[in-house]
Amino acid sequence: MSITRNLERASLALLTMVSATDAAGQLTIEFANSGVERGITVPGAREFDVLGSSWSGGVVGTARIPPLYASGAFSYEIVDAAGSAAFEPAAMRIRFFFVHGFGFPSGTATAFARDGSVVGTVASRQATSFGAPANFVEFAAAEPIGRVEFSGGVIDSVTFDVVTAATPTPSVAPSATPTPTATPDAPVCAGDCDGNHAVTVDEILRGVSIALGGQALGLCPAFDRDGDAAVTVDEIVAAVSNALVGCA
Repeated sequence: MSITRNLERASLALLTMVSATDAAGQLTIEFANSGVERGITVPGAREFDVLGSSWSGGVVGTARIPPLYASGAFSYEIVDAAGSAAFEPAAMRIRFFFVHGFGFPSGTATAFARDGSVVGTVASRQATSFGAPANFVEFAAAEPIGRVEFSGGVIDSVTFDVVTAATPTPSVAPSATPTPTATPDAPVCAGDCDGNHAVTVDEILRGVSIALGGQALGLCPAFDRDGDAAVTVDEIVAAVSNALVGCA
């Protein structure tokens, strides 16, 4: 697949993630083949990427047994006793419906930090009723979670908080005499963080992180085209366009 096509796919996924993040900085996956999941979490799907997470080792199933679901009539069933979900950006808190029973064996879910260290383990609950609050489990790690591995069970309604700790902007000692700001010779290219008149995938990822609150705007002011001290979906779209066709 060409670099351009990879960039288009990555950009679409990132834009979808920004637009689906709620005011609390949370994302939810319901394995429902609807909304932002349409065409992705279809029944029978085994490996897919959705809302910044990559799933494998299971299948979106339709067992039609209400106690196995927390939302709608679909869930993600671990079928090979070795499922996983990777999160990028990483998550600080993950809450999900995790059950066993009705022919599905029990399992555990183990969360790993980005450096590979274990930050928590939870066990599946005996399925009792549709969306039972007691059948939700949670990881609330002290450091970002990059991956969760499952040994069995059925998963639904995965809600996770994206990392929102702002990266501090290096401080600059004030000058005794203010230096006039030079007028740029050409308009700033949206998304061109390093000023080399090109926009890369890494720069788009940085822009998305700024939009989600994960990094400070000072790390790439080129995303803020309208000067409102924020990065919006429209500004990320402009940066994606510059990455695909070049800076004007």
